Parts: sequence; structure tokens; C-alpha cells
Amino acid sequence: MAGYLTTSATSEPTSKVLAGALVPSPTPTLSGTAKVGNALTATPGTWGPAPVVLTYRWYRVSSTGVVTAITGATASKYVMTASDEAYRVKVTVTGSKAGYTSVARTSVVTASVT
Repeated sequence: MAGYLTTSATSEPTSKVLAGALVPSPTPTLSGTAKVGNALTATPGTWGPAPVVLTYRWYRVSSTGVVTAITGATASKYVMTASDEAYRVKVTVTGSKAGYTSVARTSVVTASVT
């Protein structure tokens, strides 16, 4: 405005802004029968605050407890192959969202694949 001086003020900086926390609901569940040629489907539960991007990673578990990622198995559904026979299978679901810390939850293992 005419006749007034221009001024500015700067506030004190805020404390560091921390990443938000995703809230996954129950542990992912598996449906299907652990048999070569059959499909297992992962149900991830409810994650929030929406929208949350979910990724899937399937694993073989040996009778001695050794866990190995299954190459290429990154969808919510996995069709078991002859390579899975005698192993147990599980899936890890990871939720991510910009500004939030990613969270992973893992299902229980299946019975041995026949």
C-alpha cells in the first residue's frame, strides 16, 4: 500500500517431520491347497490410510527352515510348480505410500506341497 513500508517475518523452524505409519490389518492369509499345479491366493487384509500400494513376494520354506524367494513370484496369486514339491510356501505383503514408512507382514506357511 502506498505510504507503508514492506516488512516480512520468519517463524522458527518446526521440528523434523517424521514419516507416517501405515496400519496393516491382520496377517495376510492364504487360500488354496498346497499341491503342484494348484494356485494359492494371498488375501492381504486392510491397510491404511488408503491408498496403499501392496507388493507380494512368495517364498519356499524347507523342512529345516531355510527360506528361499521364488523367482518371479510377485503377484497376489501363485501357482505351485514341481520345484515347490516337499517345501512349504508363504507370502510377504509389503505396503508402501509416499511419506510413510513401509510395513511388511508375512502369512503362516502352508503344509508341505504335494
